[in-house]
Order: sequence, then structure tokens, then C-alpha cells
Amino acid sequence: MGGIGTGCIEMGSDGRFRNVTINNNRTSEERLPLLEGAFLGLRVAERGRVYARLLQVGSPPAFQEAGMLASHAAKEHLSWRGLYPCAEYRLNDPKCPAEVKWVAAAPIVPYDLEASTLPVMLLAFDVHNTTDRTLEIATLFNWENINGCTRDSSPEKRGIIQAIRNAPEPKEAGRPEMSAEDAFNDEWEPKPDGPRCLGLEFGSKEKPLTNAHGHYCLMGQLQPGVQMSVANWNERDPAQIEAFWTSFHDEGRLDGRLTDEPAARSGAVCQGFELAPKQKRRVVYVLAWYCPRFEVEGVDMGNGYTNTFRSAVEVAQHTLKNHLYFFRAIAAWQTRLLRSSLPRWVSRMLINNNCVLSTNGVLTRDGKFAMFDSPASPGMGMLDRRFYSSIGLLLLYPQLETRALAAFANAEDPEHPGRVYRTLGRLCFHRPSRGDTGADLVDLCPKFVLMAYRNYQMTGFRHALDQVLPKARKAMEYMAGKDRDGDGLPEHDGCSSTFDRWALYGANSYSSSLWIAALRAYIRLAARLNRVEEAEKYSRILQKALKSFDKHLWNAPGKFYRVYHDEKAAGADHEVLHEGCHSGQLAGQWYADFLMLGELFPEEQVKAALDALFWSNEKPWGVSEAYMPDGSACVNPPSIAEKPNVEKCWHGLALAHYACLQIAHGQADRGLRAIQKMYEHIHVARGRSFNQPLWWDTAPEGEESDFLERHTSSLSVWHLLYALAGFQLNVPDQILWIRPHLPRGVFSLNVPLFTPVCQGWLRFVETAEGPYRQEVQVSLDSPILIKVLILRVPEHVQKVAASCVTENGEERVACTMAQAGPERLVQIRPQKPIIVRGRLAVTLREASTQA
Repeated sequence: MGGIGTGCIEMGSDGRFRNVTINNNRTSEERLPLLEGAFLGLRVAERGRVYARLLQVGSPPAFQEAGMLASHAAKEHLSWRGLYPCAEYRLNDPKCPAEVKWVAAAPIVPYDLEASTLPVMLLAFDVHNTTDRTLEIATLFNWENINGCTRDSSPEKRGIIQAIRNAPEPKEAGRPEMSAEDAFNDEWEPKPDGPRCLGLEFGSKEKPLTNAHGHYCLMGQLQPGVQMSVANWNERDPAQIEAFWTSFHDEGRLDGRLTDEPAARSGAVCQGFELAPKQKRRVVYVLAWYCPRFEVEGVDMGNGYTNTFRSAVEVAQHTLKNHLYFFRAIAAWQTRLLRSSLPRWVSRMLINNNCVLSTNGVLTRDGKFAMFDSPASPGMGMLDRRFYSSIGLLLLYPQLETRALAAFANAEDPEHPGRVYRTLGRLCFHRPSRGDTGADLVDLCPKFVLMAYRNYQMTGFRHALDQVLPKARKAMEYMAGKDRDGDGLPEHDGCSSTFDRWALYGANSYSSSLWIAALRAYIRLAARLNRVEEAEKYSRILQKALKSFDKHLWNAPGKFYRVYHDEKAAGADHEVLHEGCHSGQLAGQWYADFLMLGELFPEEQVKAALDALFWSNEKPWGVSEAYMPDGSACVNPPSIAEKPNVEKCWHGLALAHYACLQIAHGQADRGLRAIQKMYEHIHVARGRSFNQPLWWDTAPEGEESDFLERHTSSLSVWHLLYALAGFQLNVPDQILWIRPHLPRGVFSLNVPLFTPVCQGWLRFVETAEGPYRQEVQVSLDSPILIKVLILRVPEHVQKVAASCVTENGEERVACTMAQAGPERLVQIRPQKPIIVRGRLAVTLREASTQA
């Protein structure tokens, strides 16, 4: 839980508060692994019998050291479901007279950047009295004052804990303020313009001494019939521990003790109420933080939330006023995926893989945004890998994605203006670099150009294109200069790709295929912008590159594209190392399919290469990167001491450039099964839905080794939704593509649509027998102008009749068919552009070819 760019708090199946990074302590070395002083409590009383538990597995050490017997939930009585951005719990203890559920959440709402960047965690208890007796209920949220704390820093003086008797709001004439006594009065009614709150504030509002110093607020929502109470206490004083727990256990409230003793680092808010038979009630808490100083290498970048709020109290009050919207909006986008026809495990991946938005994002005071690669290696942006992951950011928060790419466009190498940096710095934006190795990665420039083209095509944001276009032009020129032998393909010289421990030489199939896709994309962009000479220049290079790619990289005996071709390496210590079969050999074709750039390489060779990859690189638990024809893993030449990690599964990358490519080329079962193996290995077997590494071993009996935890590449799963739906919305050209790629025996699809400009829904059905018929329904929540709609039919269908119905009735359309590579496409052109405000229904019927 935690807003994008604000730091986060993690909660797992044991109910503990872990890996806290809200103090600007975002890296693995700085985060707080476990907060022993943060916990939840529950009390249910009936007829003098009391059931009281800490809602976590195990008691805090402070209770144990004080000799207190504070009962805690047994592991078998605590159910948990993690569904980002929520941790949902249920108490299953038969001794508890009430049904109790609670959920902790962050207000992560697609498209709502204001909500999604709040430094806050919401907590809601839902209690149901299933008995025929009135129950006394009390819930408790205790928080530890962590002002100034990191993993290696635990200052004694952390500021005092103070009560918030009445959260500040503008006073209205003629309306009395709520007094402290009113706060404990069951008859007090909240004002209709919003809830009144009571809680505690921690830390200090003064100028922070370090990044980790700040202000915190724990607040509850006042509502009729609920008694609010607060207390702070010294968790190292046995007497205070006993008084705290005794008050809660015996009376269902806190004693109101508020001391300015610096050693009192724990503060709790309690909400108590009576619950009549068969009745339900929800009580809400909010935890907010405010750490305004974020200084890295002498530059204080600040945090974006400081532009809107002045303290944690303001954040908490704003959150409580809007908490109903936040909970409903979270449920709405999660439900869209869970109720689709997608396999359940796919829906869960599409939800949970977004967790890195909370763990890895940085949003500064001046609006800069980027996601660091991993808390273990916080290279900001890491462009070669964000090529895969940035799709999630683009679909959910397009304004953040355009800022992130613009940051790379603005970072100019003084020696080579066209060279694109790999990162913007270590946890900062002012130290752009080529990464830890310092190598000039050959795949960076093509990836930058393809992302620039993608962002413009999917958003139509011309201002965003203008920000990155000058850099894209220079990147194309720089990349063309890397073709030393004039064959149209750039040359590698050692460890010079995203697989930065793997030595590659000459023309490499991975980088070269991406370069060919970038050429196709840039030619189209240049033509659209009337840059005729540029379009012609790169068209000539493209034709040369396509011929060279086939001539130099196609391994005819093995029927795949070899890793690299370098004539100078023949007879050297490379021997036949260049003959490996790499899972990313057709990464360019995958991206061309995604952006509807068309066929780059002969379809029969693409399918043959995918077959070779299926038999060579797929392993029991994932897809390994590269293998030799004899089945051994690719190695570096003897002159390179480092071992490449090609036998590992780079899951975020393989999911996209291998599995999605299989799906798009008629092998949906293979592609889905490859991704399902990744899901079973990392989400199920290892239980790491919210902590996915960059790579891991692909054999069940292999070592438990992985690399770079909480890696941003998990966001690349959004490419799967686009591959299955065969969907693309070209906003500038107003073209809508719908070409679902379904598994064998599946003839319908019912899925949500996520685009940078709107959300929607796709319903697709086709007949399995008899005359062919296809029905497509698209509904969008924002008006979109469509000039051309492109669908696909089976190869045996020679002629179709089309009908198109919108909210305005049936549209007059022209329907033509054409063969595009392996696909038989149907192009539908309305007599005038269609504005899709709600539902668009298209039906294709196979027509007789007889005169």
C-alpha cells in the first residue's frame, strides 16, 4: 500500500507491517523490514465475556518482554488475500461471536493521478453480528512513531505524539465546532458536508533534518454511534503496556493518556460501538505520512504531494472525506478484470503485477517522474527494461509515462547527442549514465524511438511527441552510424545489450530486429509529419537491413535466427558461439505486431523460429534466454571471464518478446502456457506475487536464485492483454484494430479495454461451424473518433458482408478484404467518421462468392 511516488507499506498473510519505505528510504538497504510497534486489535464482548486479539500472527516483543499475555490471531484463523492495492483479511476463529473482515488499501485508481499519488493507507473494518444478542465491538489501530528512522538509523528523539481533537476545516458562520466532549458522545451528528475526525499526529512539522524525518497522522472517521478514543504509550515500559492493553481489553476503549514523554513512541486510535443482532457496521482509519525532504547527491528533489498538502493531517482529512470513492474506484477496476473471460490467473497477474507502482515510483516536487529498476539497484528509468514495463504506466497513467520518456529525451550526452542514456541516475534525475557497466548498449536507441512512436500512436498527444522527437531523430542518426560494414545492421562489440553480461559481436538478432522495427516506425512517423527526405533515407536503410538480417542471421539447418553474425570473429575464440537460439531473436516482430507495423520477416521463418524456441528454450518453469543447437546454454568466449545468465528466465522480457509473439502468430496455447508456467513458479510455488525478480532459475530442482527483487519488468504483463485481444487504437490516424488471438476451441472473448485515452469493453464471438459469422461489440467510456475499423477473418473466408451499428443507428460502411502476411483482414470504412461514445456493434457474415 502507498501512493505512486510516495513510498509504501507492505502487509502479508501474517498481518504484520513490513518493508516500510514512507520515510524516503526507498532502497533495500534503507527500508524498515518490520515494524513491531504497528498492529491492529479487535475486541468483541457479550454478557461479560470478552474476546480480544491482536490481528496478526504473534505478539510484539514489547508485550512478551513485559510479561503481558496479549492474545494474537492463530495462523489458521487468519485468511488473507492480496489483490493490489489491497490486503484483505478475514478472522475465522470460532470463538469470535462476530464475523470480522478488514482491508488495507491505497487509493490506486487508473487515470486518477491525484488520488493515486496520495501518501496514505486506508484501513476499513467490516463487522457483522450474526447472533441474536447485542455485541460490544472495539477496533484498534496502533502505530509506531518512525520519525527519522531507516534500517540503520533509529533516533531516540522522534518528536511527541499529539491528539487531533478536531481536524482543521474552515469555520462556517452559524455552525458550532465539535468539542472534545462531542468526540466521545454517541449522539453527536457529523456535519453533512463531510466527516469530522479524531486521531493522533506523530513526528514534527518543522523543517526536516534528514530525508527520513517527517510528519505522520493516524485518524479515524467519526460517525454516529461510534465512540473514538486515543492514547500514546511507551512500548518499553511494562506498566504502560499493561495499562494500554488492560484498558482496551476490559473497557473496549483507550484511557486517553497523552504524554509528551519522548520515549512514548506508540500511539493508538480506537473505535468502539454496539452492534445490534444481525446488523453490520464499517469503521475506517487512515494512516498518512508527509516527509517533504528527499535529497540525493546534494539535490533536494522533494515529493510531489507537498504541492497539494502541508501536513499529514491534511492528507488524512482529504482521504477520509473521499474514502467511499476510493474504495469503490479500486473495486471497479479490479472487478473489470476479475469478471472478464480471461483465465483467473491472468486476471490476477494483470492486477498484482502493478504493485511496483507503489514500491518503485519517484514523483518529485517539480513533477519529474520515473520508476527505478529495483530497490536493490535503483537505477532511475533503466530505459532498456522500461521498454517492456512502461506499457503499464502508459495505459494507467499516461501523463506519468510521457514525463518519464521526456526525461530521457532531455538528458543529452555531450560527446554523442544521439546516444540515449540507460538511466537518469541512482535514485535521482540529475546523474544520467550508461549504467553500472558503462557500455554503450546497442538496443537503447531503437527502444527509445519505438516508445516515442508508441506513445504518440496510443495517445495522440502531439505536445508529448514534440518533446521527444528531436531526440528520436538524433537517436536514429546515431544508430545508423553504428552500421560499420554498411549492411544496414548495427554492430555489437562485447557486452553491449540489455543482457549486459553476455558478449555479442557483429549483427545481433535481438538488437537488429528492434532496429528494423524502429526503422519501420520512424518511416511512418516521418511520412505523417511530411519529412519526406527522412522517410526516403530510412526506407533505403530498411530494405538493406531486411536483406542482411535474412542473409546473415537465418540459421537454415536449425530454422531460427542465430544470436549474432560477425565475420571478423570467425576462427577466433568465438568458434560457433554465435549459433545460439535466443528467445528475443524476433523482439522487433513482437513489437511490430503490438503496434500494427506489419510483417517484418517472412511468416514461414517466423513460425519456424517460434517452433525452434518452443523445443529449445522452454523449460519446466519458464523460458530460458539462449541455448545452442546441442542443447547446452550459450556461453561467453574464453576472453570474457563473466558468465552470461542466459539459462535463467527473464520473465518480464520473455513474456513479451516470446510468449506474446507466439500468441500473435497462431500459437495462443503455447504462449499462454509459457506465461502460466511463470505464474505457477513465481506467484504460486514461491509466493512472490508482490516481489518479482528480474530473473530466476527455470528448473524445479534448481537453486532458489533470483536477481533484483521487486523488479519493474512485472508491468510488462499488460502486453498479454493486448496480444490476446489483438487490439490497438491508433489515435492520430483514427484506426481501430480488433484481431483476437484465441486458444484452440475458444471462439469468444469478453475483456476490459485499457487505453491511455479511455477505458472500455470488448465482446467478441465467432462461429465454429457453418457459414462464418463474427460479432464484435466495443463500448468506450469516452468519445473516440474512428475512421477505419480493421478486423480479421479465417483464411477460407473469401467475401463478407458487414453491418455497423452505433448509438445513432446503423452506419453506412464500405467493406474491403486484403491479405496482410498470414492474416486475412477486413477493412471497414464508414461513410463518415464514427464517434464512439458508447457501444459500437459490428457483424461480419460470410457471403457467397458466386456471381
